[in-house]
Amino acid sequence: MDAAKQAKQSLSPALSTLREITEDRGEDAQARIGAARAILTSGLKLIETADILTRLKELEDVIGGRNG
Repeated sequence: MDAAKQAKQSLSPALSTLREITEDRGEDAQARIGAARAILTSGLKLIETADILTRLKELEDVIGGRNG
């Protein structure tokens, strides 16, 4: 669990760093593209995971209501 907690705590600073690179016009184009790609990939995974967890919770609520 400790590793998961550390990973969660690192997400915000890492995304901020990637965003800074993406927005820095003085940065190499390939670095900016790589940072943007990383943000998109991570963001899409987070959105997908959040959506799945929301749907799972809704299903659990429905099933719990039937059995409760």
